[in-house]
Amino acid sequence: MANLLATTPTQPLVAASIMCADYARLAEDCRSVLDAGADLLHLDVMDAHFVPNLTMGPDLCSSLRRALPEACFDVHLMVSDPGLFTQPFADAGADHLTFHLEAMPTERELDAARALVDRVHDLGMTAGIALKPPTSLDRLDGLLGELDLVLIMSIDPGFAGQAFMPGVLDKTRALLAQVVAAVSKLPNQIAIKGHTDATPFHAENGYGNWELSTDRANASRRALVAAGLTPERIESVVGRADQEPLLPDDPYSPRNRRISIILLREAPPASR
Repeated sequence: MANLLATTPTQPLVAASIMCADYARLAEDCRSVLDAGADLLHLDVMDAHFVPNLTMGPDLCSSLRRALPEACFDVHLMVSDPGLFTQPFADAGADHLTFHLEAMPTERELDAARALVDRVHDLGMTAGIALKPPTSLDRLDGLLGELDLVLIMSIDPGFAGQAFMPGVLDKTRALLAQVVAAVSKLPNQIAIKGHTDATPFHAENGYGNWELSTDRANASRRALVAAGLTPERIESVVGRADQEPLLPDDPYSPRNRRISIILLREAPPASR
């Protein structure tokens, strides 16, 4: 599969986070969510230092690449020294690598980030930068034109299942305005990291990306109604899956994932 983050999208992309999948059947879970309609697999890499959690590394990425040769792998480094992991993940088959601006040395933040972006590109991957909820968009000044993706965190990095922080939508709208004003110079993708039990953000003009965690693959009616979908439309989509309730006991079911992705794609733009 081509790197879906290398070009301007024609519709929002759904990147399914594998962080909360069943690791005993990881390839099966990943294949299931792709079959349900997800566009990319999102690998949350944590080092128990930059964030207080420990997850996966290049070996897991390499194993998934062998199992899913056509998948597009979107790696999100939540680590203190992302430079240590660029070559290993490139060798493991990653298509895209995002690192945190906050992990850069404060005295030379932009220079260090630019050098790392260049390194990622030299290794044949697309490059993105992630911003924690409190981090100002202004800290990317002078760097946006060199990025393929900007990831706006709507939760604090480290753990799944956190509540969506709606305040980050203003930051995302400001970034979107910059993209629309200078599309030829700015990132192909704006991504929001969050869970489907929170109000979805569907960016206009084709710029948008949702990361759908497998532990929350069942989108809630309440959130979708808040995003602008009518209850009738939700029921129509759910009804195509044998009239079962939207929130069955098994959040990992292929049917539930398929419904979530259909509804996320149809959510209209957030009110401005």
